[in-house]
Amino acid sequence: MQRSYDHHTLERKLELAEQALDYSNRNIQLTMEILSGAARETRPLVHELAENGAAISTLIQRIQEQVETEKERELLDAASAPLSRTHSYAESLHSFVDGLSHFDATAAISSIILPQLLDNSAWKAYVHFMRAQTESCELAGSAEELRMRTRQIVRAHQEMKSAAAERKRIAERLSQLASIIECSSDAIIIHTLDGAIVSWNEGAQMVYGYSAGEVLGRSRSLLIPPGEPDDLPKIVESWERGERIKRFETVHIRKGGRRIDVSMTISPVKDASDQIVGAAAIARDVSDRKLLETQLRQAQKMEAIGQLAGGIAHDFNNLLSVINGYCDLLEDEVQRNSTAGRNLEQIKKAGERAACLTRQLLAFSRQQVLEPTVVDLNVVVVDLEKMLRRIVGEDVEFQSWLGANLGSVKADRGQIEQVIMNLIVNARDAMPEGGRLVIETANVVVDKELAQEHGFQQPGNYVRLSVSDNGIGMDAETQLRIFEPFFTTKEIGKGTGLGLSTVYGVITQSGGIVEVQSQVRQGTTFDVYLPAIQEQVPQESTHTRVDADLCGTETILLVEDEEALRELTKDLLINKGYQLLEADSPEKAIQIARQYAGPIDLLLTDVVMPRMNGRDLAQRLLATRPELKIVYVSGYAGSKHSQVLDPHAVFLAKPFRTKILLRKLRETLTSGLGPEPANG
Repeated sequence: MQRSYDHHTLERKLELAEQALDYSNRNIQLTMEILSGAARETRPLVHELAENGAAISTLIQRIQEQVETEKERELLDAASAPLSRTHSYAESLHSFVDGLSHFDATAAISSIILPQLLDNSAWKAYVHFMRAQTESCELAGSAEELRMRTRQIVRAHQEMKSAAAERKRIAERLSQLASIIECSSDAIIIHTLDGAIVSWNEGAQMVYGYSAGEVLGRSRSLLIPPGEPDDLPKIVESWERGERIKRFETVHIRKGGRRIDVSMTISPVKDASDQIVGAAAIARDVSDRKLLETQLRQAQKMEAIGQLAGGIAHDFNNLLSVINGYCDLLEDEVQRNSTAGRNLEQIKKAGERAACLTRQLLAFSRQQVLEPTVVDLNVVVVDLEKMLRRIVGEDVEFQSWLGANLGSVKADRGQIEQVIMNLIVNARDAMPEGGRLVIETANVVVDKELAQEHGFQQPGNYVRLSVSDNGIGMDAETQLRIFEPFFTTKEIGKGTGLGLSTVYGVITQSGGIVEVQSQVRQGTTFDVYLPAIQEQVPQESTHTRVDADLCGTETILLVEDEEALRELTKDLLINKGYQLLEADSPEKAIQIARQYAGPIDLLLTDVVMPRMNGRDLAQRLLATRPELKIVYVSGYAGSKHSQVLDPHAVFLAKPFRTKILLRKLRETLTSGLGPEPANG
């Protein structure tokens, strides 16, 4: 009789346990529907979820009232404790429905979905135990079957304990994963397939500027620039075809409207049935890297253009030296007022304009040969100010703010004057209706971080010269191209497009940088930075040089690889009485110097030549003829050679006038200075 009663009780408890399991299975289904967004109306589902939880609690209570042994109570408590917490899941989902602003998908996965699955598994193990116990009561007393059922009971108990341990392990891993997500500097965002943001980590706040409370529940279109299509639908289509999305770069918008370049990976979020229910995106702000790439491409482009411009200018300088030189020779043979004399004058003027153009090209390409001296920028501005005021005109208010105790710089003063002139003319042209123009000087200290950010060659003390106007300004696209040669926004005939490229070349070659800040209709500021030095500006000599007789009888070794220019120079020097040795290459010059028995008073050599430059040639000849004096001739330093001559070197820039060449030769030959080759 007792056996029948026990069996009946077990059947009732098994029935109650199976009902609770059905409710638990239904709640898992409801939770997935709510979180995946599959249901249009979620409130009835949440309500049903809560009712099921209450029913589960009631069923567990009824089972507890019929427990017969301590062992059974221990098993029931282990399985029922987590299952009876179903009402807390309903409350969490209720917060999701009522206000998405506090919902986080990562938290939902770790605190709702996985715990539900683990609790359900634990209760299944308990149901399995009850079934085994019920079946054992139906046995006829067979010892073997009883042992088998006992083993089943023990196994069920072990499964329940294993499930509890597994749940603890998963919870720890989820906690670690959540910590990694929150501590990541990358933006990690989870959203539904219709674009609603449901998870937002600290990295996302750093990248985009929004807090989680500002974006959760809102559409991801918040991060996409206006007018740009959302690429999520195409990505989902790719996933459905089984394709994997590789890392890609796109443009997003931060809080406040600033565009940023982001590198992204995006992966599907799937439910228990392997259906795609959302997307997980990892985004990294790469704006700084993109800016550096743009700057590098710009620098490479400017370098390539500079090499081209320098090579062209070098060839033109040789041709212009010949043209202008023969014009000088013809002047003595043609009457100035005759038709031929007037024609010759026009040829000379055209040659001079072309020579100016090549100098500007070489300045941009940083391949002109500079003759640097110690310069006080305040003195240069003051000396130019009267002329600058005439240039800007009466409708422009001109002001100069000169810094006190301004440091000195080392640069070619003539080129610095050209830089200032070009910047002033550029500012004037930007104010066709008049305006305000300010030229300012100041001492500045550039630290290591600022040097790296702005492209200074090295940190330290600099002197800044700024030219500001309140004219029409420039857009960002124009600013990227203003230093390119022949680029101009002026109408045809109003500019050559070489003014700012000359500024760029002179300042860069002098060890400085040029920066521009401009906004359309708000004006422009050009900042020129040059390294400050400790040397003081030397006092100018009051001695006035008087041209002496330009003839001579000394022996000159002429080395020039351009035949036409060599022939012109040879004719000029022979006509002035000099003894001439000529060579078309450095190797030929070394051979001539070795074979010539008489004295060679002066070496007149080009700087840039094939196989050996003029500086190396001079050093070779000085080894055997230490009394040799040297004059260098070039308009182009070339990328492989030093671009600044030694302070003691005598240099003549191409294209040159014949009288200037003759005067330079006489000054060198009659000076008491010993030979000083240029550094090479």
